Amino acid sequence: MQKKMKLYIVTEALFHTSFLISKVMGSSHIQSHFNIQFIIQDKKELNKSELDSAHSLTHTSLELQIKALNEAYKGLSLAEIELCNSQEIPTKHCLSERNVKVTNDLNSDEIKGELNQYKGSKCAMIFLDCILSPWWISAFNNKIINAHSAVLPHARGMFAIEQYILTANKENFQKAVGASIHYVDKGIDTGSLIKTCQLDNIWELDSIAQIKAKSYLLAFDMLINYACKNEPFSLTDSYAQEYIGPIFFAKNYTSEVMQQSVNKFNELKSEELVC
Repeated sequence: MQKKMKLYIVTEALFHTSFLISKVMGSSHIQSHFNIQFIIQDKKELNKSELDSAHSLTHTSLELQIKALNEAYKGLSLAEIELCNSQEIPTKHCLSERNVKVTNDLNSDEIKGELNQYKGSKCAMIFLDCILSPWWISAFNNKIINAHSAVLPHARGMFAIEQYILTANKENFQKAVGASIHYVDKGIDTGSLIKTCQLDNIWELDSIAQIKAKSYLLAFDMLINYACKNEPFSLTDSYAQEYIGPIFFAKNYTSEVMQQSVNKFNELKSEELVC
């Protein structure tokens, strides 16, 4: 019997990634075809017991559960609150599984040493709002797939769709709303594309936070579907991006920019309704 490839799921200790964790653990195909190892970057030093409690409050009001989640995660984003309101809250979270390595720095020598120590066949699926060091690529022989919550190459980087709306016209913004999966290279969201998918009917949504929430879920589904295909991580199932789009950084996504983003979406939505 052929030995299973080791699949690393690399993400951050945030509420929205609990949906990714749940989708991975709920996939019988992934469970049967890979040995799974989670690596979670936890900058906030979250408490597992508090997360367990918050995620298991299924018999209380949604308002109280959102409050508990907000406290356990030390803050929820607007998109994460939209996920709470629109989706069944997962019982699993980023620290739930036994096969999890928690770190405050994915680029540490400790993580590098552990990855290089494993000599078997391995691959990785990542969903991050931080940048990995180049040694990750060689450690996995280029077999790293990233999910991005916008359509590449239109909007790269962190909080991309929220910042792109401030510079793009309506047509280009619509093209950028959705998700992408791609191989990781040394650039930021510049690797060869495997698949992109646009969200439809975005002007029927109430806010850009709803767009981001749906983009998260779409990105996670694309990762799961990719891992379930025949011969994933082949390095031959992708194509170069047509151009390198604008890049956005988390440090620039201030509370003021966030409000500008909210206002711009409302403005564009009003124009759409008038038309």
